[in-house]
Amino acid sequence: MSYAPPQYRCPYCGSAQRPHTLQKISTGGWIVFAVMLLVCFPLFFIGLLIKDTYQICGQCGLRLN
Repeated sequence: MSYAPPQYRCPYCGSAQRPHTLQKISTGGWIVFAVMLLVCFPLFFIGLLIKDTYQICGQCGLRLN
């Protein structure tokens, strides 16, 4: 038995390129950042560690999830 990686198709452009996985700071992370900046300054960076992961198509650049 050989292992074959799953085939990927973009639902928008039909490209078979693998999607790029990116991260950005979530809305909740920005809220925690602002609250901690006001309440407990030394720990304000904790909000910047809360991130959302998403994927974009490698061909057309549209967000997939």
